[in-house]
Order: sequence, then structure tokens, then C-alpha cells
Amino acid sequence: MKQIGILAYGSLINNPGKEIEAIIIKRIKDIKTPFKVEFARSSRNRDNAPTLVPVEKGGSNVKAQIFVVKEGVSKEEVMNILWRRETHQVDRKRTYKRPVQPNRNTVLIEQLTNFENIDTVLYTKIGSNIDPLTPKHLARLAIDSALSKAGKNGLDGIRYLFNAKQNGTATPLMPKYEQAILKELGENRLEDAFYVLHIKRLKNEGKIPKETEILTRPPKTEDDGKEVVFRVTIGKTYVKLSPPIALFSEYEGEKYPGSFTTIFLDHEVIIDNSYLYVSFGKNTKQEDVLDYFNNLMALLNIVYIPLDFITPSDILVRAKGLESNIELISSSKAHSRGYGIQPVEISLIDFGEIVVSLIYLWEKIKKSKYFKNDNFYILLGYANYYLFHQNYFLSFLHAWIFLESSINILWRELILNSFNIKGSSKKGTPLEDERNWTAQIKIDELFLNKIISKNLRDDLQSLRKKRNYVFHRDKKVEKRNVTKKDSLKATTTGLKLFYLLLDAQEKEDIIAFLNIRTKMWNTINRGPLLRTKIKRKKD
Repeated sequence: MKQIGILAYGSLINNPGKEIEAIIIKRIKDIKTPFKVEFARSSRNRDNAPTLVPVEKGGSNVKAQIFVVKEGVSKEEVMNILWRRETHQVDRKRTYKRPVQPNRNTVLIEQLTNFENIDTVLYTKIGSNIDPLTPKHLARLAIDSALSKAGKNGLDGIRYLFNAKQNGTATPLMPKYEQAILKELGENRLEDAFYVLHIKRLKNEGKIPKETEILTRPPKTEDDGKEVVFRVTIGKTYVKLSPPIALFSEYEGEKYPGSFTTIFLDHEVIIDNSYLYVSFGKNTKQEDVLDYFNNLMALLNIVYIPLDFITPSDILVRAKGLESNIELISSSKAHSRGYGIQPVEISLIDFGEIVVSLIYLWEKIKKSKYFKNDNFYILLGYANYYLFHQNYFLSFLHAWIFLESSINILWRELILNSFNIKGSSKKGTPLEDERNWTAQIKIDELFLNKIISKNLRDDLQSLRKKRNYVFHRDKKVEKRNVTKKDSLKATTTGLKLFYLLLDAQEKEDIIAFLNIRTKMWNTINRGPLLRTKIKRKKD
């Protein structure tokens, strides 16, 4: 079988696109283009930023890669995929047709035979269009693109040049092109050019004041009153646990402070001195950070460790900049979580058991089809949390929403399987108008089809009746009241369904660290710590 490859240079190395990535089986690195290349084309899709193209005059053979394509993909299909990538086509029905009279704006797919021991290697060719082709003109195009929409989307000429350097690309114009950019901006590195142009673009968009200055040194007294921005390197993101947790190890009857490093929810985590530190990837959004912490808190509450959930003002960030360490906090209360509560002591051995349990649950959650696109299990965490804090109404409310969501998911799956529904059409099935099917009927159907046990069916029907009394405001006030017994039954039933969704079988036993829960209860409810000074009597 003849091998087919794609010759990649320029942006194709870093960003081949989904269609090309799907057909690559390996990359052959550290080769050079058999033709000369230069920053000679102004790309319309990058707001006129200079890009690398083959040239007949000047240029040089540059470092490249060959993407070897898997067997079974024809040369014609590879040409189509490569052409769609280069022309930004999203319709996969569009195919490449070589024009009879191409011009300098036509994307051509060219072919090399027996190149680097690959039978057929395809590459793109498009004409140069930058005139004059000088470092100063290239720099101007790159800077203008960084101040435009391309800069906002990371497609500007400065970033393109930086990536080319990182990939080992070298052309005759490249050194002077880079220096022309740095000279105009008054910077020493391309990384700093990103930063300066980002701030300038924000000024142009009216998102920060025009008088804002870029600070490249530690602030001084004379900087008082200035509006400034400065560059920092973000380190770990962290929160203070509430109630505080003091990990310890024990040796010969003595306790010693301890810390724990592990992987929680696919992120490296360190628990030390009541703080939970997490390493997030570059460009992680704040809402994703918040979701992570609260998903973790939900799992902890599910195993009966009632730690407080996180708000945006509780998140802390450690950063480094201006020749010093900087601590950024979202509010003054971030370090005060759990203030006045004595830390709950947990041995490293006991904490290790918690870690194992959370890893087990998280792996089950990732494999469960029910939680694939929805983390509604977090509702169960809130239900347990409010039960611990004796807010029985909120506990029951969150537990019932989880229960009803689980019932609906299992019922829909039952219908899909029973009617052998594979497409989108629900006509003639109970899914056509789901409102005709009450929770009572759905629960009974799940029992009759042996998806849930009789005990679980009875508990769900009992909770459904209580739901009706509470949410539909029964005339008898005593029926509307949610008691500890109601809340406990709702959360326990929720846990049974949770494990059913994880393991596809009903379990009576649940993971519960009740001894630690009791410790937390005693710590939180022992009252404020009173400190008094005792004067010694004089002899």
C-alpha cells in the first residue's frame, strides 16, 4: 500500500485542523522543504498578517514536518481535506478542483513523489502578494493585524512569527523582520510585543482608559494615582477550606503537621495548612475554575465530608511579576473562610482513604453515560451539605431535583430501548409528548422493567407525594413542613440512584466518612473560642 503524506510548514504544524488530525498516524520531523519559503503573503483571514509561502526569488528551505496519513484514505480525499483547511471551508462536501488558469490568490495542491521515503507528499502553494517585501513593511502588517480582530483571536502576524521561530523556521528576512517589530514597539522580546499590543488594542476598543501605562518595574511612591497594567505569570489557584482542615502524621505518639499531594478531578492538587492548591492550564476561564472547585466540593459532600462550596470571591491566585511574588485575591474575605473555627484534624492515613474514594467516584462518573454531558450530581452534594447544616427544605429541594432528573433519564432510556429509537423521530412513542407521563407512572415503569427495586420504588413514590405537599402548597401546613426525616430520606434515596447511575446496579452500601463528619460537626458547633488573660497573683 502506497503511503501518502502532507508536507507541513508555517501554521499547519501547530494547527492542522480537526479533519487533518483525524487522518494522521505519525509525524516525520526535522526535514526541510524542497522549495524555498519566505514571509511573502499577506493573509486576508489574518487581517493581512504576513504568512509563509513558497517563493521563486529569495527565501530559504525551511524546517518542516510530514504528516503520514493512515491507510484507506485516498490521495483525492487528502487533497480535498488539505484544500478545505487552507481555504477555511467547513462544508465537507466541498472538493478540490484544480483551476485551468490559477492566479496568485488561488490555493493549489501540489505533489512530491518519493519524498523522504513517502510515496506521495502533498502540500499547498499560493502566490506571494506583499510589495514591497521589506522587513519594515512586514513589521507594519504584523502590528496592524495584532491590533485588529486577528489579534483578539490569536491569529495575528506577531503570534504567527513567534510560532514559526518556535518550530525552528528560519528565512533570510526573518531576523530583520523581528527586529523591525521590536524597534517600533520599543521592546526586547516578541512575548513582550504580544502584551504591549494587547493593551493597545484594549485602549482602542475603549475597554481600558487611554492614559493607562504599562509598568515594567516594581511600583514606586511617585506612581501613586496612576492607572497601570503590568504583566504577571500566574501560578497556582487556591482556596481556603472551610471548615479548616489540619492534616497530620503521627510518630511515637507525637503529631506533626502534614500535607498531601494527589490528583483530584484530573488536576494536580496540594492540601497544606487548610489551603487547597490546584494547577490549571493556560487560559483557563474563571467560570471553569469555579466549576472545578464546586464539583470537587460536591463529591466531598456526597461522601459526607461537609466542606463549604466556593463563590468567586473565595478564589485566590498566586502570581509572579515585577521582580517579586504577587498575591491576587478576589476579595478581602478569601483568607477568612472558616474564621473562628478550630481546624478539624485528619490523619494522613484517613485522608488517603478519602483520596482513594474520590478518585474511584470520579473515574466512575467519567465512564458513566448519564453524567457525560451533565454534572447534575452536584445537586446531591448540595443536598447533603444543607442536611448537615440543618436546612432541611433546601436539602430536600436539591435532592428531589436530582431524583427527578435521574428518573427522567432512566425513563427516556427505557423508552428509547423499548421502541428501538435510534434517530431523532419520537413520533408515536411516549416521548412525543412527555408531559402526559407523570413522575408516578415513570417510577412504576422503571420498577416493572426491573431497573429499580421495589424498596427504591416505594421510597421514590413516598418522596414524590411529599414533593407534592411541599411544592404545591398543601392546605394542611403540617404536610408542607420538611423535617430532618424527610431530608434524610431524600438524600439517602438520591445516593442509591447516584450509585445506580454509576454502576448500572443498585447498591445498599454507600461511601460515607461519618467519623470525619462527626468531627466537623463538633468543631463547628462547639461555640466561639474564648481567650482571656489570667493574671498571676503576687506572692
